[in-house]
Amino acid sequence: MKTYVRRTTPRAAALVSILLLAQAFAPRALATVAPCRAPSFTNGPRLSVGHEPVAAVVADFNGDGLPDLATADSGSGSVTVILFARTGQPKVKSYAAGAVPRALAAGDLDGDKRPDLVVANSGSNNVSVLFNVGGIDFRSGGAYKVGGAPLSVTLADFDGDKRPDLAVANSKSDNVTVMLGDGRGGFGAAQTYASGASPFAVRAADFDGDSKLDLAVANSASSTVTLLRGDGRGRFSIAESYTAGATPSALTDFDFDGDKRRDLAVANYGSSDAAVFMNAGGGRFAAALSYAVVKNPASITLADFDGDGRADVAALNDNAESVSVFLSIAGRRLGAKTDFPVGTTPHAAAAADFDGDGKTDLLVSDTSTGNVMLLPGDGRGRFGAGREFKAVESAWALAAADFNGDGKKDVVVTGLNSGDVALLLSQGAGGFGAPTTIKVGGKPAAVAAADFDGDGDTDAAVADTVHDTVIVLLNDGRGTLKQAGTFEVGRGPRAMVAADFNRDGHPDLATADDIGNSASVLIGDGRGGFEKAVPYATAKRALDIAAADLDEDGNLDLVTASTKTQGVSVLYGDGRGRFGEPVTRAVGPAPTAVGVGDLDRDGHADIVVANYGPSNVTLLYGNGKQGPTVARVYEAAKFPYAVAAADFDGDGRGDFAVTNSGAGTVSVFKGDGRGGFGAQVVFKVGAYPRGLAVGDFNGDGRPDLAVTESASDSALILFNDCGAKS
Repeated sequence: MKTYVRRTTPRAAALVSILLLAQAFAPRALATVAPCRAPSFTNGPRLSVGHEPVAAVVADFNGDGLPDLATADSGSGSVTVILFARTGQPKVKSYAAGAVPRALAAGDLDGDKRPDLVVANSGSNNVSVLFNVGGIDFRSGGAYKVGGAPLSVTLADFDGDKRPDLAVANSKSDNVTVMLGDGRGGFGAAQTYASGASPFAVRAADFDGDSKLDLAVANSASSTVTLLRGDGRGRFSIAESYTAGATPSALTDFDFDGDKRRDLAVANYGSSDAAVFMNAGGGRFAAALSYAVVKNPASITLADFDGDGRADVAALNDNAESVSVFLSIAGRRLGAKTDFPVGTTPHAAAAADFDGDGKTDLLVSDTSTGNVMLLPGDGRGRFGAGREFKAVESAWALAAADFNGDGKKDVVVTGLNSGDVALLLSQGAGGFGAPTTIKVGGKPAAVAAADFDGDGDTDAAVADTVHDTVIVLLNDGRGTLKQAGTFEVGRGPRAMVAADFNRDGHPDLATADDIGNSASVLIGDGRGGFEKAVPYATAKRALDIAAADLDEDGNLDLVTASTKTQGVSVLYGDGRGRFGEPVTRAVGPAPTAVGVGDLDRDGHADIVVANYGPSNVTLLYGNGKQGPTVARVYEAAKFPYAVAAADFDGDGRGDFAVTNSGAGTVSVFKGDGRGGFGAQVVFKVGAYPRGLAVGDFNGDGRPDLAVTESASDSALILFNDCGAKS
């Protein structure tokens, strides 16, 4: 299993709005319609649902042959069922779920031929069942305990008995719960399987071609997608993990290239892009492709934003007050960008499940207001309206971690001009308490989180760009950070990453030194102290840094973005904490941010670079040996929240759609049938669209879209009029 370390930088932290990425749902089989040149949709009805709908699922609940819709309303702890009719207004009715429902799935659990509902409740750590009793009526079927903060749920027959079984991604316990159905509406004992860190989404399909269902899991904190191979008897084993983008929050599966294999598309919160992983056969995936954002990207994050299993890219746009999201498509490419609005002067971002709904959100620092904005993700590559929380004056860099041991993601934010560091403890459901401020002085420009003293609690380290030091803040075990030591580094540290460079089990630190044109490496002693920093030359003006095993020798390497020389520097590690001479790769003018991940799912670490000057993103694909090579450049856009796949234009090739919560739009990417995708076609919807589901809601044989809008607590139907315009 390959793992990659994501750095925390002031620029990458600039995406501090929270993106909630809701699970994408597989489309129903649709009648063949005439193809058209480009996807086309027109707005249909907007229907009121519960508060903060973040996910949706399509099924024919009343047996009339028309697809209906159910939404998970995280803010009101409810599920809303919408029945569509050929004539007249849809019927709407809500039912109580658990605390903070974040995902749901539909299937016939009790054998009465009616689709029932299972709901993943991230606030109450359980899955609740709603039995369909006919019409629009449902009754409670109780709840089943699962892991911490379940964010995604799927139903499928894992043991071959023709009864739906259950799989749940538990974001706070880093595992997947599987329960086998008894066909009478009940489930057997829970079995848990380790995934990556903070799994946000899970999908079931036969990924390795053995006719047995497997599971794909998008792991937000470890920025990976894990494949769990099924044995056909309801048991699973870890097969491979693939680097996605930064904080993948959603994924979906689809055969994008027509080779009869299920591919994956992943929404990456931290990179504001989308990644597509093409299935290479035998349960292996090729490296991911990513696609572009908006203007002057200052930070970059890789994650699976649309839940398609591919690493996507999100870029924070310094001068556009937005985040651009690029969804990955097959053929080592990225789709058109989608932009999402954030604060006036966003600078850094962190991706995590801040609201406990199982979906990756974005937290963005705003230097002008001193606030952080949370952009909730819908698990499908989209984000809802941002919520602002007071943090610290001139909020700059940030890092997300559980500092008080309650299983919730907290956030630490640096104030560049105030010399302060603020710790905001999560209150669950996307809320944060009042900040606790620690005075460190100077200009804290970067922050990283890890257990530096080995006591089991998460600590923090801050890089001071004025005094050229790193300040260590140790955790007292109760969520309070206290200054414990100061260590000199190179001149002008602007970014920092924590990782184990000498393989002794203790976290080390590396800084990108802007003025010193170097990367300073601090080897940790496991007790909160560090050896004297050793500087390693980079190209000029190193502004960002990331760590990964680029040459696959088992040792972590470093990569820095150097704005003066229009390139990235790769420093290969020897596994003893030492690094070689820099190998420079040209990318584009003014590279300011860098991320690492397996974008094309070939098992090799790739590099994504945000180029500030031309407002684009460069991808360098790794081969595991000679190092990365430039593949493609993509223009950058704004906060994709959810993703769904279907043949929207009727040409027999798979397309996908993404909700752009920051831009109030839906982007549709037309597939070429070979795993590649063209430029996005954008459709305007309401404010902060999140959830996304596919169904033929008007019975014309074309796949329509249902979009949940968290700002208006409504669901909007987009009718596909593609055939009418061809």
